Amino acid sequence: MRIVLLSLLLASFASPALAADLTVNVFPREGAILGEEHRFSGSLAQGGKPAPGQVVLLTARPHPFNGAFEEIERTITDAGGRYTFLEQLERNHQVQILSVATSTFPAASSRVARAYVFPSARLSARTVRRNVVQITQTFTVPRDVVLKAPTRFYLGRARAATAAFVRAGGTRRVRAGRFRARVTVRVPAAYRGRFSYAACFRATRGSGLGVPKATCPTRRFRF
Repeated sequence: MRIVLLSLLLASFASPALAADLTVNVFPREGAILGEEHRFSGSLAQGGKPAPGQVVLLTARPHPFNGAFEEIERTITDAGGRYTFLEQLERNHQVQILSVATSTFPAASSRVARAYVFPSARLSARTVRRNVVQITQTFTVPRDVVLKAPTRFYLGRARAATAAFVRAGGTRRVRAGRFRARVTVRVPAAYRGRFSYAACFRATRGSGLGVPKATCPTRRFRF
């Protein structure tokens, strides 16, 4: 009886396993252009100390975020408990990092982070006639994406810090994976034919591209 009681007493004073802390950071924070890479990095620690040599998984689910998180890639933490993943995404994603539990190390999970993807865009201008130019924004997107939100265009003096809003142009499908917005605007004579221009993309609801709540400048675009 004494042996049993002693065993129970020792068990009651056993130290609990320290929880692991797993972080994740997304770069670029504002989002990557289609075809460019996101970098997902962070660190794994236990009791405030780095956890090297542990397996961590990059898991993600694409817009509209209805499915389960799936493993995309795995790696091993370095001597400082750090990890890095580089991935090209075609839609906005929710991402989460998981660590694999072992006999000596508990499982851990990071917060769920957002990774935004923007269309690849090309902006150009051509002279229609004296003091009149046509500005075109061409978007490249995944073939099944549809863009509907109008594109806002801005015009200013050459080398100016800002450009004023001039017109919004409808974004229309050219072919699968290609959309275009275009406006024709007058260039003030005071600019003497030299000007700067810009365009602002707005996310189309349901497209899975861009930051849904982001807005474009109402009056002036800052370069």
